[in-house]
Amino acid sequence: MTRLACLACLLLLAAPLHADVLVVDDDGGPGVDFTDIPPAILAARKGDALDVRAGTYSSFTVRASLRIIGSPGASVPGGATVSDTTKRTVVVLADLELSQVRVESCRGTVLLDGLAFDGPHVGARIAIDRCDDVRIHGCTGDGAVDRYGVRIDDSRAEIVGSALNAGRAAVSQCAAPNDGPPGVYVENARVQVALSSVEGGRGGDNYASCGSICGIPGAGNGGPGVRTYGQTTELFLAGTNADLAKGGFAGIAELCSCDGDPGPGIDHQQGTLRYSNVRIEAGGAYCTDSPPITGQGAQTVAFPADLTLERLSTATPGAMVGLRVHGAPGLNVRVYIGKSPLRVPANNPAVIERLTSEEWVKPVELIPAAGHIDVFLRIPVDADKGYAIFCQATAVDIATQSFQRSNSVPIVVR
Repeated sequence: MTRLACLACLLLLAAPLHADVLVVDDDGGPGVDFTDIPPAILAARKGDALDVRAGTYSSFTVRASLRIIGSPGASVPGGATVSDTTKRTVVVLADLELSQVRVESCRGTVLLDGLAFDGPHVGARIAIDRCDDVRIHGCTGDGAVDRYGVRIDDSRAEIVGSALNAGRAAVSQCAAPNDGPPGVYVENARVQVALSSVEGGRGGDNYASCGSICGIPGAGNGGPGVRTYGQTTELFLAGTNADLAKGGFAGIAELCSCDGDPGPGIDHQQGTLRYSNVRIEAGGAYCTDSPPITGQGAQTVAFPADLTLERLSTATPGAMVGLRVHGAPGLNVRVYIGKSPLRVPANNPAVIERLTSEEWVKPVELIPAAGHIDVFLRIPVDADKGYAIFCQATAVDIATQSFQRSNSVPIVVR
């Protein structure tokens, strides 16, 4: 079942469709404003966009409202940093190939949309520390050897529609093998993982015959898909049966008795965990096994399953963009669309915050037996590259009057 709506009326009521778009191309030439990203950032004004063409660029730091939108082949091997932003600042990084991103001490919203990660890096592929609102959407990549996929400390963050995995542990060469790192590490943070897959790293192999050669014991354990620490941690996982939190494969030794254990899907040490409709699995192993969830933290299975929102297509001027709401059949759904990301806490901590302004509300009717319902929005033909709006769904169970909010979804014009 689908519904069609016109987005032009929303965008015309919102912030201007047009800001300066600065073209960055390392080849230079007519129509190119800059040949590298850092000088373009220095020249940009609040709310401008950088249109980054295919090429290789220097690492950069952003501290003000800016939208940096890459083209296929736009690569930043040294990575990027977003830091020390103020409230109501919105930073968008989209469609870039990077080694890593660090987001530090940000009071405004930081959106990472469609980033692809590869190459050597220090720490996690995405490291978030002391930030109020970081939204990871449609990002992919595996960590390098002994590296996390994502680390989130003292922050509020979303991971939506992404596949972010840890790297494997190094193979032992007469040294104690490492355990695999976690795909996502959360400490004293409020984190929502929706419609995503995360996997821990493989444990370090040890071919030293169970210590008889080097005096080193067996192989390393697989890393957890997600690991939590900290009494104030709140972790929400929701999605469909296609979404996965999986531990890493057990490290291998010469004998089964010396193999490591596979990583759990979730190692929930502290805080609270709420999950629904996500496969949570231990990693693979030749000789051992592990439970899917380990640790002493409190956990709840959400029933009915928590609401999720998915973007079905990419936004380009004049195109239709599809959104899909996943939830229990019979729920009465609305989709809210706004020009500004917000973070308004709910009275009930088990309910996701309001995450967008509400310039426009679309009633979508009841979720059918299939468990999802679609709505399509049209982007104006004159929308500039980098223009962004934010969407979130709500649902009410008419019988019980229980209320849910989904994750947020960005629509960024390419």
